[in-house]
Amino acid sequence: MPNEINRRAVLKVLGVTASSGLLLEACMEEKSKPAPKPVEAAAKPVEAAKPVEAAKPVEAAKPVEAAQPSGPVPGTEVKEGLDCKTAGPIDDNSKQLRKALQYKERYDVPEKRCGLCLQFEPKKFGDCGGCKLFTGPVNPAGNCLSFAPKQPS
Repeated sequence: MPNEINRRAVLKVLGVTASSGLLLEACMEEKSKPAPKPVEAAAKPVEAAKPVEAAKPVEAAKPVEAAQPSGPVPGTEVKEGLDCKTAGPIDDNSKQLRKALQYKERYDVPEKRCGLCLQFEPKKFGDCGGCKLFTGPVNPAGNCLSFAPKQPS
């Protein structure tokens, strides 16, 4: 029907009419208000600043002694003759990553062995652990280039 007005057309007309009326009304109110009077500054004397008290020295915090571990974490101790090469499956990607990280079944530097590493997962494959960086068994006596020491707790 050609004479029928759709809802969108009505809203457009009403919206334009209502908003223009509000805008015109706001402008008229602004013209009818008297201009504000300038504020005069009060002539008060400025007080002298009070001296600041010296800060009291803060006592240094006493260092907290780290708890000494009662022994090695189970699964991180070195067992002679432990062979982890066949303790579980190792996928091809992990084989490549192990090679890139130069993983060895026996450590070169005792302080950097897998059993002391943050990435090591003890007892994941029986006496052999696992690693968060690659799949498959890891010897606690092994090591690689990604050694990250565990933080003392």
